[in-house]
Amino acid sequence: MQIIIPAIALGFWTFCVLLMIPITRFWAVGHKSATAKDFKLGETDRIPNYVKLPNRNYMNLTELPTLFYFITIVIQIAGVTSNLLIMLSWIYVGMRIVHSIVHIFFNNVILRFLVFAIGNVVLLAIWGITASKLLFHAG
Repeated sequence: MQIIIPAIALGFWTFCVLLMIPITRFWAVGHKSATAKDFKLGETDRIPNYVKLPNRNYMNLTELPTLFYFITIVIQIAGVTSNLLIMLSWIYVGMRIVHSIVHIFFNNVILRFLVFAIGNVVLLAIWGITASKLLFHAG
């Protein structure tokens, strides 16, 4: 079950980012940076960046990480868990958390891209190792 724990951690992180959305929206409305109408159809151009970024990051956490959740289930069901896959899974989760922090709080595009790219390479490695184990080591 060790391969599932990083996926659970990423799920909890996703909920943390999700919680930031109403917090920043209520903050913006309370401080007159936005009105409730600004959120009627999503977000208007009037919405400050500190409100837009958690929402955009949350959407990002519900896109490519679905491949991570899926492959961890495949690894567990197929019984091909290894220390390498567990380590790579934790690195992937770490990269996603760092990406969120950079995106939401600093939004340095170059650093954000670098962390995002590293995470994606790690995810690709997880898929490649798993595929190799399933295709070439199946008995």
